[in-house]
Amino acid sequence: PRRSGTTVQDVPVSVTAFDASLLEDTGVARLNDIEQIAPSVQIAQTESAASGTSISIRGIGTGSNNPGFEPAVGVLIDGVYRTRTGIALSELPELRSIEVLRGPQGTLFGKNASAGVINIATKDPTAYFTGYAQATATTDEEYRFDAMLSGPISDGVGFRLNGYYSDYEGYLTNLTNDSTLGAEETWGIRGKLNADLGAIELGFIADYSESSGNGGIDTYRRLDQVDGNGNPINQGFDLTGVRPGPENRTVTINDENVNDTDQLLLAGKAGGDLGSATLSSVSSYQSWNYYAENDQDFTSQPTIFQMSPYAAEQFSQELRLTSPTSGVFDYMVGLYFSEGSTDRSFERETAPFLAFLRQDWESEASTTSYAAFAQLGYDITPSTLLTGGARINREEISVRFVDNRSTPATVYEGDTGETAVTWRLALQQFIGDDLMAFGSVSTGYKGQAYDISSGFDQRRADNPIESEDSINYELGLSGRYLGGTGQFQLVAFWSEYDNFQAQGINNSLVIPQFELTNVGKLRTRGIEF
Repeated sequence: PRRSGTTVQDVPVSVTAFDASLLEDTGVARLNDIEQIAPSVQIAQTESAASGTSISIRGIGTGSNNPGFEPAVGVLIDGVYRTRTGIALSELPELRSIEVLRGPQGTLFGKNASAGVINIATKDPTAYFTGYAQATATTDEEYRFDAMLSGPISDGVGFRLNGYYSDYEGYLTNLTNDSTLGAEETWGIRGKLNADLGAIELGFIADYSESSGNGGIDTYRRLDQVDGNGNPINQGFDLTGVRPGPENRTVTINDENVNDTDQLLLAGKAGGDLGSATLSSVSSYQSWNYYAENDQDFTSQPTIFQMSPYAAEQFSQELRLTSPTSGVFDYMVGLYFSEGSTDRSFERETAPFLAFLRQDWESEASTTSYAAFAQLGYDITPSTLLTGGARINREEISVRFVDNRSTPATVYEGDTGETAVTWRLALQQFIGDDLMAFGSVSTGYKGQAYDISSGFDQRRADNPIESEDSINYELGLSGRYLGGTGQFQLVAFWSEYDNFQAQGINNSLVIPQFELTNVGKLRTRGIEF
């Protein structure tokens, strides 16, 4: 039979796991902090954390805030897939555990986990009343307040409520109007309700947060750059009072940045013991709104100014039927459905001599996914286990783009769909009680996408970016030492990606421009410990 009390060290997958005590000791409070404790995870941030942040695992990720483009690393919080990285960046409540699963995880986690998954679990309600309140102040004028209350409501029913408020004054001085930039004010509240009704367990989560700030400003470090012909650049700007250098904390801009966001998550879970199997359900609705304004010329003159609001929402439903693991054969089968949309508009205003850079457009990208999946396990011997799984996914996407620079406005539309199959096969061998060796091969899939950005036309609407496929091979050794208090994992991997989705330059146009495209094949390989 499959081993009782199975932990991540007993599973044939490349994974790094962190429990609550380790997360508290290392100060992990936001998704950005995970790369401090998981070397294979890289989190890159552009001007705005809300829209311009990408996550990579083993060097593979999606670096774009394009609303038609989905991430390569899936982020799940309490079993709910967060649709965009910007949503997952909100403050995390008290953490129970974090698991970083490396390599394609599409069989159980879906189409946009071609590079891996970050699986986060938060603390549950307690069986007794407890709570705390704490305030923090720093010398650079950041103030924060956190509070938690948890306890029982009745037999088998408990709640946990978390709230926070944070205010940071900023760190840059705008010499144009003597204001402070880089400020951020955030607040949020999260409630969790669990009910154990015997044969049925229920759970509900409600999470809302807001953030506003004026950060994302670049400062000048040097002014001695030259172009390809050796001509000096950016020396004609009026930078009176600014001293370029690594310690520069002053800017001269006429329009301050705006970065405002709010997000809402509502989720419901249900699990029931059917005797021969357990049926579980996860339903969720999430919305995310973001508004940005940027002074793109970095000077005190009104030369280039742009604004861009986003509005995203998604509903998802998953059902799983899981067998007991007490026999030589076990299984998990499931169904998944999701439907979502992302609206974005973009406006760029310029000085008259840069009129060719002006933009004014709005867009809507929609996606609907259906999936069925199964994972089967067979114990060849008590210490030799075989696991196999597959997932079939159908995805339909559409786009509507309106260019408002002409009268009447120009409208471009497109829609397409695709069915894909991913699978995984793993063999593991237990060597005594504290050592396990495994080998696996798995495939991944990242769906088609539209390149929704300035310059969108019917050509892009008729030619979406092709889907991305991957295959991953792993050999691993997991073990425990010091009586089980220490754990290790040694993994060698080889991953190949076909039709890898990335940003490139389209040289076939009269004026070459950056576009999201399929750049061809990519390979990553290495050894992890």
